[in-house]
Amino acid sequence: MSVPRRRRVLLVVAVFLGFVGAVALRAVELAWVESRSLSTMAARQQRERLTVLGERGSILDREQRPLAMTVRSASIGLRPSRFQPTDEELASLGRALRLSPEEILRKARESGRPFLWLARNVSPAQEEAVRALGLEGIEFEVSTRRFYPHGDLGAQLLGFVGVDGQGLSGLELRYDELLRGEAVAVVVERDARGRRIFPHGSRRSRARPGHTLLLTIDASLQHAAEVELDRGVEEAGARAGMLLALDPRSGAILALAQVPRFNPNRPNLASPDAWRNRAVTDLFEPGSTFKPFVAAAALESGLFGPGDVLDCEGGRYFVGGRWIRDHEPRSRLTFAQVLQYSSNIGIAKIAGRLGKERVGDALRRFGFGRRTGVELPGEAPGLVPPARSWRPIRLATIAFGQGVAVTALQLVRAYAALANGGILLRPYVVDRIVDAEGGVVFRGGPLPEGRAISEGTARLVSVLLEGVVEGGTGHLARIPGVRVAGKTGTAQVVDPATKTYSASDRIVSFVGFAPAENPKIVVAVILDRPRRARYGGTAAAPVFRRFVSYALPFLGADPEPPPVEPLAPRELRRVSFGEARPKGGMPNLVGLSMRDAVRQLARFGLSPVIEGWGVVVAQDPPPGSDLPFGGTVRLQFGSQLD
Repeated sequence: MSVPRRRRVLLVVAVFLGFVGAVALRAVELAWVESRSLSTMAARQQRERLTVLGERGSILDREQRPLAMTVRSASIGLRPSRFQPTDEELASLGRALRLSPEEILRKARESGRPFLWLARNVSPAQEEAVRALGLEGIEFEVSTRRFYPHGDLGAQLLGFVGVDGQGLSGLELRYDELLRGEAVAVVVERDARGRRIFPHGSRRSRARPGHTLLLTIDASLQHAAEVELDRGVEEAGARAGMLLALDPRSGAILALAQVPRFNPNRPNLASPDAWRNRAVTDLFEPGSTFKPFVAAAALESGLFGPGDVLDCEGGRYFVGGRWIRDHEPRSRLTFAQVLQYSSNIGIAKIAGRLGKERVGDALRRFGFGRRTGVELPGEAPGLVPPARSWRPIRLATIAFGQGVAVTALQLVRAYAALANGGILLRPYVVDRIVDAEGGVVFRGGPLPEGRAISEGTARLVSVLLEGVVEGGTGHLARIPGVRVAGKTGTAQVVDPATKTYSASDRIVSFVGFAPAENPKIVVAVILDRPRRARYGGTAAAPVFRRFVSYALPFLGADPEPPPVEPLAPRELRRVSFGEARPKGGMPNLVGLSMRDAVRQLARFGLSPVIEGWGVVVAQDPPPGSDLPFGGTVRLQFGSQLD
């Protein structure tokens, strides 16, 4: 071998040995020097530690119909770097997602991102169709969302949740800790494509679901309350309104309606002002609806009887340096007529003889000036000035509901004490709380807080309030065949600019109960600043009559003879719950919105199992099939019909 050739061979060998040595040194370095950091990096890429929450518990009405629930939702994403479909696959993907092939390609090429969403919250049918294609670069994210199947029904009562599933208002906020479920840490693996692989095949397999709330609210009565309140607000030209219904025997809230409302499925479309529960947060002067409590204190004291006569001064009375006037001038009225015709002068004279200590004590015993203790956030305590500070004019005006401030819930529960024989009850809206295994962890129920007045006085005031409805200012609340007791109220509103009472703005109300001889429901109707019907007797009393006419048959007190207006107006009949079974078996729900489909099922006592979002694309059992009363129907939703 020549010298040059030998040198070339030695050079090649030297280079080769140098390369092998470098590789060996790097291997030693990786194995010994950098092994710990590389192992940590690999574990970080292949494993991920996540905190997983159990499924949020449902909120149900008293008949276990869903008012708030958690529904499954899938979204489909795309990684452009791995997306290389054939023309046929691209066309199939477009058909499944209702996107053109050109639009999909444009998104993949122009986004400039390593990942993008093609479709959010698709229907189960769409998800199944895309999965069947098995396309490279297509990924799925299955999640859940909070859903309120009846839209704005009871919105302020239920509240809503944020994007992270945390309760932000209403019962969702008050019971957030119980509804949210248990949080658990889960270590997930990642495959070669970076997709998460949850243990046991489910991200929620180890997470304990949240508790379920069962309310005292009846969805049928709640809907009827909202329909009639909407009608009353429209007829009176009012700015806002409230309707509260309470069971006077237990304190259970049966309905709590407000105008305006909002859709908790999309709370961002409403102003934060619409979110609050005005029935417990907003204060107002009650006006003449306050008079029965002063009258009760007077009868309880023994200083007055129903037939005692008072001089009402022809409609003008000077007390404490101020003039008090009656809407209709009268000279002499009996104690009973003072309530019947709502005389400010008469009740002021009664309060003057009673004295501020007796009146102040009576108001405290009826629960005014303190929170009711209901399970709703943001409750205000009301405002009743200390009796020791009352001058004669203040005592007179407080007697007819000026100079004090109450919440709607305080007012309706005080009337419940008149209705039930004198016992002040704590109102409640949660009947029971059930854990994931079906065990009852909390049970609500009647909680007496003391006696407001004696049973005999309560019965006597009830009779006097019947006179208000039969022949006084509340005559538009009469229901033929039913004894109704109640009181009208018309209160001036303070003008924030002048700090004096407005000459035009008023809050009008009617509070009453029925049947008066054995009350099953107490209802307060409050309208804020009406522009057409301007008095409680003309604006609020008709709303009371229509709602109570609808409600009494639900409560086992079917009025005889039938009331003047139908028990169920047409709109209520169309969507009310618990009707007879549909002719022809299971109705066809395909194409209906989620709200309409759920209400259609609820009409016949059926419960939905919801998957997806949008309109109904499939149902099980199918249309026309037989289904036992009280069964469940699985509904699949999508953006369009499949």
